[in-house]
Amino acid sequence: MDTVRVAVYARQSKARPDASEASPDAQLAACEALAARRGWEVVRTFKDVARSGWDPNAVRPGFEDLLTAVRAGEVDVVVANELSRLTRRGAQDALEIDEEFKKYGVRFVSALEPFLDTSNPIGVAIFALIAALAKQDSDIKAERLRGAKDEIRTVGGRHSSSAPYGMRAVRERIGNLVVSVLEPDADNPEHVEIVERMVEMSFAGISDNKIATTLESEDVPAPGEAERRATEKRMQSIKKRRVSKEDSPIRWRAQTVRWILSHPAVGGFASERVKRGKAYVNVIARDEGGAP
Repeated sequence: MDTVRVAVYARQSKARPDASEASPDAQLAACEALAARRGWEVVRTFKDVARSGWDPNAVRPGFEDLLTAVRAGEVDVVVANELSRLTRRGAQDALEIDEEFKKYGVRFVSALEPFLDTSNPIGVAIFALIAALAKQDSDIKAERLRGAKDEIRTVGGRHSSSAPYGMRAVRERIGNLVVSVLEPDADNPEHVEIVERMVEMSFAGISDNKIATTLESEDVPAPGEAERRATEKRMQSIKKRRVSKEDSPIRWRAQTVRWILSHPAVGGFASERVKRGKAYVNVIARDEGGAP
């Protein structure tokens, strides 16, 4: 072939500044430099930011688009900074990805692992070995994280999800640990007052829907309009989910009221997130004996 067509892929588990060596932009630059040295032409670039290569439930749009390009015959070589950017799920998953590449005549090359080239048997063997080591590294990190979470939970700290409406997370030293705990949001006392009012209305027998319509009629800003939650990324996500394309404000809904009032922290309990079906929900944190 006169031209070797290259697809470059970068992935980062957590968003870091562009100047970071691990940033997607740095990864892409390293891969493009490798392609230039070999006289190859980069025709497509793909990247996933804040996407795990270890979690089997993680959705990676960039990687899926890469596979689509491979299957469409648009590229001859896939270049990544390291094999672990493609996957951290172990040798089996890595070999399945390579098998998919080979099905369409595509080979894989790593920028930081020059000995890894799946166009020859030795490269395939090294490919499997590095993939196995990447999974082992991820397993060790996950075990450390689980241990840290257990220790934080034992002393009453919280470790996941954003603080509920009307509350804020503050750092507090408990023994040798510095953990996040919840307290009423002193930065937004009006939010605290709204939650207290909602609680009173609920105890008075007023339905969630009536509470929502009452707050809406009084032009009380919905939680989604709060500065902490109205980030550009979240607002874009909300727009994508809407059926109407009109730029309408976020409104109070019965479901919003229900989410706030059912949060364990509103009742004074420590909370933790558990997976139920495909979604995560906040439940009362309990000790080994089952007590809140």
